[in-house]
Amino acid sequence: MNERSVKWLKGTGSVLHRASQGARRMARNLCAAIAGTMDARRAGLAAFTLVASVPLAHGVQQCFSAAGTYGGLTVTQSGSGCGTFLTFGGITGVWLGDSNVSESCAFSLSPAVQGNTLKVTLTAHSCDGSTYCEEARFSLNGTHYAVAPADLVTPFGGGSLVQITGAGDIVEAPGGNSGGSGVVTFNSAPPSVSSILINHVITLGSAAGTIYQVCADDAGGVGPGATSTAIVSSLNPSLVGQTVTLTATVTGTTPTGTVQFLDGATNLGAPVALAGGIAALSTSVLGTGTHVITAVYGGDADDATSTSPPVSQVVNVIVAQTAAPVPTLTEWALVALALLVAAFGMLARRRG
Repeated sequence: MNERSVKWLKGTGSVLHRASQGARRMARNLCAAIAGTMDARRAGLAAFTLVASVPLAHGVQQCFSAAGTYGGLTVTQSGSGCGTFLTFGGITGVWLGDSNVSESCAFSLSPAVQGNTLKVTLTAHSCDGSTYCEEARFSLNGTHYAVAPADLVTPFGGGSLVQITGAGDIVEAPGGNSGGSGVVTFNSAPPSVSSILINHVITLGSAAGTIYQVCADDAGGVGPGATSTAIVSSLNPSLVGQTVTLTATVTGTTPTGTVQFLDGATNLGAPVALAGGIAALSTSVLGTGTHVITAVYGGDADDATSTSPPVSQVVNVIVAQTAAPVPTLTEWALVALALLVAAFGMLARRRG
């Protein structure tokens, strides 16, 4: 084998050796990447398992009939029926209707509680259906709550049955022993409840009154649920003086209240009431330029405030249209045109 062949073989061996080293490095990198991916997946699964296995915190059920602090819950009261209490049938509660008059008592709860943890126990409810009758009505967050069959557990403490009226209120079943009782659970209540009103109404004759005790979890911190607000423009870009309708859509628990539209930091008109989660404002006062439009939802008892992402509304100036000038010929161009016409005329006669 000559010297040139030896050199060629050595060079080829060196190339193959380097290629082999590169392949090994690629294999090591690939294995490391796969191992990293598997580790990330295992970590993700571990994190998911950890999160999924953490139990949700629950508050302690607190029962009250007077103003005060109960666990993590602060209760205040207002109304003509607050302040008189009685123990009977195994509970101590606020005594409404003892003077044979319609009375009410409102409980304000701070912080707000989770609605489906609320319950009201009532006893000594009187209604014979012919000579005397009392009726219990409930409101949550200022709105009448219609009691449903699934909300009512009766009787309580050996009392006679109570029943639900067509309006969703509570009366003792006719023919009872004037000692009706029951527990009302508010299964269809809003997620967040900050007030409960008990309205004790005498609908017939002179009744004997009823004891009411309210209970709720004191976990607190429920507060209004999160919302999101979005805004769209009916015409973008627009021209000065044109009417543009801005529509805001609010999503949340059951959003009510108003939306304020803003041009930068300036209010665009008055707040607009929500209807079905939508508020719309039409305006033609936007000047030339780009306007940063936002919509701010004010919130309610169950829904937190939120601000929409900004929308850039472009308003252009109206440009007047002018007629294009009719092109004209200069004097020299007219002379040249006349000479050209004359030349073509002479040429035509000669050919003729």
